[in-house]
Formats: sequence, C-alpha cells, structure tokens
Amino acid sequence: MKHSRFRIFLFILLGVSALFAAAAFILPYEWGPDPKARFKIAAVQAKRDRSYYWITVHLKKGGAENHDLMKPVRLQLGTLKSLEPADVTFQGNAESGFTEMWYKFWVSESEAANPLHLKINDGVLTVKTTEGMPPIHDGMMRTFSNPRW
Repeated sequence: MKHSRFRIFLFILLGVSALFAAAAFILPYEWGPDPKARFKIAAVQAKRDRSYYWITVHLKKGGAENHDLMKPVRLQLGTLKSLEPADVTFQGNAESGFTEMWYKFWVSESEAANPLHLKINDGVLTVKTTEGMPPIHDGMMRTFSNPRW
C-alpha cells in the first residue's frame, strides 16, 4: 500500500516537472516584441570573461520584412550609453533575407548590471529587465530563455 502511494506521488511529481520543462521550450522570450524590430529574441547567452561578459543575442525573423543592413544595431545600457556589436553572424542570405542573426556584445561587469535593450531596425527589444547579473563563474556560459535574469 505504501509503495503504490509513493509511485503515484512520483508520477505526479514527474508530470509537474515535465510541464515546467515544456513551458521553458514553448514560451517566447518576450511576450510582446516590438513589430518594428522585424525580429524577436530566441535566447540570450552570457559568458563571463574576467570582469567582462560576452552577451550574445540570438534573433529569429518575426515577420515578412527583412533586416535593414543600413540601420545600426545597438545594445542600450541603461539610459545614456549604447554599444555596437563586436561580432554578428547571419543565417540565410542578403537576397532572400536573413532568417536568424546572432549579435555579440562585449559588456563590462558594471554595465551588464543594468537592464539591457536591443535597438534594431526601427524597434526596441528587451534583452534583460533586472538589475545585477546572475552568478556566472569566469569562463562559464549561461543561456537565458526570458528577459528576467
């Protein structure tokens, strides 16, 4: 009798954990991305490099319009400062349009503690909403699936 109750408890626990795991893959990074940005954030990676972070923003095409290569892309740090990307990788081609893009930014520890926003095309996407940085050891990387990190 005790073993059957324990098994039922384990199956319920397994079901609840499976729901949370599925939600992490199904839910979008940001609920209402700016349609003027033409892309939406799929995920963000932060890799610690001593007192700096490599912040990589993975974008997926969110509509029919292509990315405008003539418009600058900037990572907005707080209210005054913005950074240009240190590296960019495109998936697709310029003629038919890019389907995915990865923008990589070199951000100091003090700057990364602020909320971060990505200015792309004519829109703004939320990269990070919280103050401070989660604990990441030097040389380690974490991937985030929502802007609350």
